[in-house]
Amino acid sequence: MKKKNILIFNTAIIIIIFLLLVVASCRKKCSNESDNVSPTIPTAKVSINKWNTKISGISDTLFDLSFLNENEGIICGARGKIYKTTDGGNSFTALNSNTNEDLVTIDVINPNLIFAAGNNNTLIKTINGGTTWTPINLNFTGNFRYINFENPLTGYLSGSGSIFKTSDGGINWYSFPYGGNENIYCTDFINNNIGFISGNDITLNKSIIKKTIDGGINWILINPEIANRVITTINFIDQYTGFIVSNNHTNASIIYKTFDGGTNWEIVYTDLKNRYTKLKFIDKNIGYAVGGNYISNTPSIIKTIDGGKTWTSMLVNSYRLSSIEILNVST
Repeated sequence: MKKKNILIFNTAIIIIIFLLLVVASCRKKCSNESDNVSPTIPTAKVSINKWNTKISGISDTLFDLSFLNENEGIICGARGKIYKTTDGGNSFTALNSNTNEDLVTIDVINPNLIFAAGNNNTLIKTINGGTTWTPINLNFTGNFRYINFENPLTGYLSGSGSIFKTSDGGINWYSFPYGGNENIYCTDFINNNIGFISGNDITLNKSIIKKTIDGGINWILINPEIANRVITTINFIDQYTGFIVSNNHTNASIIYKTFDGGTNWEIVYTDLKNRYTKLKFIDKNIGYAVGGNYISNTPSIIKTIDGGKTWTSMLVNSYRLSSIEILNVST
């Protein structure tokens, strides 16, 4: 099996992991419905910007990463694999997660406290930087796709059509009554009160976005007009400005932007050749989307410096991309 690569751009400011193989659990994020792409959106121009590839030495399938700073980070993947770097990705150390389940999402809260979650009701925690991991017993089941902590006590967990919140560092979790029959793919909370979820309505077979302004007690549908597509990633910079990526099961993506907290959306970019799985903005102007072609397994990175008005392709020599972590604004 080929080794996984890690890209470093401008001295470990942005670090990306690759997915060489796609497993069924991640394919739940992709729709098999027909494409509905606007032909009026310009395609990206090729940039002279290049990414430096670092060989990680890891031969496992990787799903997600979370970095505390430019040097310290954690990567998780298939069959319970977790790797840690303390030198910005130059080397990685394998950690014993005490699980063989796929770990799909991970969040580093501080140098000691880290959570990871994945398939078959798996949620694990470390309080010593990854030296030892403890399973968290849950009173609910699911295949989890997203975990994020606002602080050491307040965190969110989603997957399998459910959203959960903890206010005591993961000891107890309670579900959000978000009022629907949906598969939840992405969750984005900008503070303890304002948050967004995206996914697919199982009954109506269409994409949905919902918003809460009271910490998840109540949810409002703010769906854009997206036909036959699934929203696979969502990123809000503040309570007003946000971006989503919608995909179908073929190699095509559309990026939408809102200026008013999700009431109205506009198309800012379309790509007929690549499917983007993760989008991250540093501020209102600078953002990146990563993914690639699911047939040729080739990667794609696009960047905007004007809030999504124009996007530029960036040259990279590796495999299709899975995730991105932005650590510093000086890119």
